[in-house]
Amino acid sequence: MTIPPPRRLLRCVLALVFCWPLSVASAAPLPDRVAALGLQRDFARMLSVWRSWSLNPQLLRDRLQEAANTMRQTGEILRRAARGQSDAFDRANKGFGYYIRSVEVLEQTASGKRGSFDRDFADAVVRADPTRYRLVPPSQYRPTD
Repeated sequence: MTIPPPRRLLRCVLALVFCWPLSVASAAPLPDRVAALGLQRDFARMLSVWRSWSLNPQLLRDRLQEAANTMRQTGEILRRAARGQSDAFDRANKGFGYYIRSVEVLEQTASGKRGSFDRDFADAVVRADPTRYRLVPPSQYRPTD
C-alpha cells in the first residue's frame, strides 16, 4: 500500500517541473485537460457566432429615425408647455399692472372688440348694459389687450 504525497508537496513539485510560480501553484487546482478542451471549443464557437452577428442597416436607420421623431415630438411638447407658461405669466403680469393702475379690459360681446379703460368707467358701462358689454378677466387677456 502506497501513501499518497501531501498536496502541498505535490503542488511544489508541479511548480518546479512546469516552472510555475509557487503562489499560483499553491492556489490553483490541478488542471483538468478535458474541461480546458471543452472551453476552447466553446470559446471558438462563441467567437464565430460573435463575428457573424450584424445589424440590418435598414433596421438601424429606421430605429434612428424613430428616435429622432420621438425627440422632435418631445421637444415640441416642451416648447408648447413653455409657451403656455409664458402666456400665463404675461396675462398675470398684465392683469396685475392693470389692477395697480385701476384699468379694466372692456369687451363688446357682439363684435368681440376690446379696449382698456378706467375701472370706474368700465364698471359703469357694464352696469348700464350687461348684455352688450362685459369685463374681461385676466385669464382671458390677449396679447393685444
